[in-house]
Amino acid sequence: ATPRHYILDVDGAYMNTEVKLNDYILIKHPHGYTPMLVDLTDHIRAGEKNHLEITTRALHPSSRWYTGAGIYRDLFLWEGGDIRIEPWDKHITTPALDTVKAVYEISADRDAEITLRAAVLDGETEVTEVTSAEQTLTVTAGNKTKAEFTIHLPNAKLWDTENPHLYTLRATVLENGAELDTDETRFGVRTVTADMDNGLRINGKTIKLRGGCIHHDHGLLGAADYPAACRRKLTLLKKAGFNAVRIAHNPPSTVLMEICDEM
Repeated sequence: ATPRHYILDVDGAYMNTEVKLNDYILIKHPHGYTPMLVDLTDHIRAGEKNHLEITTRALHPSSRWYTGAGIYRDLFLWEGGDIRIEPWDKHITTPALDTVKAVYEISADRDAEITLRAAVLDGETEVTEVTSAEQTLTVTAGNKTKAEFTIHLPNAKLWDTENPHLYTLRATVLENGAELDTDETRFGVRTVTADMDNGLRINGKTIKLRGGCIHHDHGLLGAADYPAACRRKLTLLKKAGFNAVRIAHNPPSTVLMEICDEM
């Protein structure tokens, strides 16, 4: 069987988080709002029962607003092979309204010749005007290999605050035609500029920010980051005429940023 690789993805735990696997302390993370990736692979016991323990210590005084405590944001376990795209090793930008630039870093536990293929999807449908970008790469054990794609996307449906269209970029890692790993990342085609003459512009059009501050909690529901509560909060703000929010005073959850992209 192909060796497997495991990464624990903690989007937020308040606070002074400690992760132990089979009695090994793997990380101590003091900040309560920043995500963390914890590589579990070296301490996984294959074919046996494994004990994963996550503890938090919400010490006081710590803050002047309600923080919550414990694991209050999403928790994921990523499983991949010995050649893979890890969760934070991708970056997608749109430097022009018909151009997508994607950067990937491929992690490898062995030396190999691989192919990395990228394709753009609109919903479930692959965009036919785009020729799938493809690169052949040499990866080496214990290292990350960078691959960059510049993809031409003619007649793109643009993202803005009133028409937030999203595409998906699908990357596939292949070896001798066999699929090793896939990654799908949503993105919007938009340009953002700011200068003293035109102010903030999205896709070349000046836009005024109408917004306010929101905290990470959901009032009486507490700090647990329910996606439905995030969506309800942003829907009410949108109906009231807002097109922007300031996250006070710490990094928001991944799910809140994803819903902002959608809305």
